[in-house]
Amino acid sequence: MIRDKVINRPEFAGVNSPVSTRGEGGQALARGEGDMAIQAICEILPYKQIELVAPLPRDLAAWIDMSTAVSSRAAHRYDALKFIRYLLRPESDSIWKAKGLERFK
Repeated sequence: MIRDKVINRPEFAGVNSPVSTRGEGGQALARGEGDMAIQAICEILPYKQIELVAPLPRDLAAWIDMSTAVSSRAAHRYDALKFIRYLLRPESDSIWKAKGLERFK
């Protein structure tokens, strides 16, 4: 778990690190339930009352790889493929980035 990789570092000795039981970290911070959260960037940006400080260091390997697919049994397979191509076109890069998502090409 990424949280444990960070919190268990020597420089964070003594840090109290409760896990939110009422939603994700961004929601907890927005409710005032903590001082910081380790959260996906795209789950921090929607909350105007909290600030993204920085991404986690690359050596923590804190990224999520995602992919997309269309079932061969899909009723509208061609339309689904067309929609995915639309989302992945180069002109969409700025929209992905604005939402805190980095596309790998």
